[in-house]
Amino acid sequence: MQAQVDFREQIAPLLERRSLGCHNAQRCEGDFSLHSAQTAFSADDIVPSDAQGGHLIDLITSEKGNEEKPIDADPLNDEEVRRISRF
Repeated sequence: MQAQVDFREQIAPLLERRSLGCHNAQRCEGDFSLHSAQTAFSADDIVPSDAQGGHLIDLITSEKGNEEKPIDADPLNDEEVRRISRF
């Protein structure tokens, strides 16, 4: 059994480090903002306990070797993707 992933301790810092530059209150690329938990969860891009049900997982996972996000940066590594998909 895999350990439960804690959003505040494991996911939020990852998203802050890798995504907040383009998805914040001032720069809300794709109408998706991570500046607060309320905005991050409001558009169903991040669905707690159902990563496959949210759009975020589609953007960060490889399809034919082409991850869409983050733009202008290296793709998330396998462990980062696994962590988000377990959340």
